[in-house]
Amino acid sequence: VTSTECHIWVVTSNADSPTLNLSANEVVSGSCQRETVRVGKYAFIHLLSFTSSEPFEDTARIGYSLSFSDDAQQASWEDEQRGLLYDGQSSLCFHYTETPETILHGSCRKPHFHSDDALAQVDVLHKNAFKKQNDFPDL
Repeated sequence: VTSTECHIWVVTSNADSPTLNLSANEVVSGSCQRETVRVGKYAFIHLLSFTSSEPFEDTARIGYSLSFSDDAQQASWEDEQRGLLYDGQSSLCFHYTETPETILHGSCRKPHFHSDDALAQVDVLHKNAFKKQNDFPDL
């Protein structure tokens, strides 16, 4: 993510590349480039690159949605997406900031605290951030 761009990677079992739409209280205008690479027999990696007409507002949550032209694939995605959203979250989202302060780093499988898996701690941080609507990690 930069002040005017974001890049979303999506893997599907269909060559049909989704459309990426962004919103931050209203639809974000801009352009989207899509590239697809087939990997093996059933996997397609899609790189969706969005360039905004205006810079993203510093630290504002930017929601995004994926739209597939195939109705069955869209329905499947909508079912899958429900499991990715936290309570209080209406869409997948990110934010941009020029001054990142909260940076998560390290190996997800080698925690630096008393737990079996650091990835679970990252999940808890995000869950709490959506519950309070603040304290989101910057990176």
